[in-house]
Amino acid sequence: TQTKIIATAGAHANKVVVPNTVKEIANYGMACAGGAQFFTSITLPDTLEKIGDYGMAYLAGCSKLTVPASVKYVGKYGFAYWGLKQTITFNISRDLAFEKFDSGFLYGCNANIVYGA
Repeated sequence: TQTKIIATAGAHANKVVVPNTVKEIANYGMACAGGAQFFTSITLPDTLEKIGDYGMAYLAGCSKLTVPASVKYVGKYGFAYWGLKQTITFNISRDLAFEKFDSGFLYGCNANIVYGA
């Protein structure tokens, strides 16, 4: 059973569904490496608890992403360098996100950021 994503190098899928057994995306785990820039859709499970440093950085092909409320920590540069035409939705409040996550989790991120309740 896979509980941690370490790397997606060489992956060329357009749509990625992270299995519900995964609790952590490691440092650089899904960052643009190999074919990750081709990811156009990523679905994260409600079991996910941690996204490491640069865990989902540089994903230029993904138009939108929803981060479940189960995520307790996002490391520095976790969503670095997402672009203007992209949207990241956090299913927690802005205040809670900035309390729980590394202060640089959105460094260099130009995406539209949406926060839940």
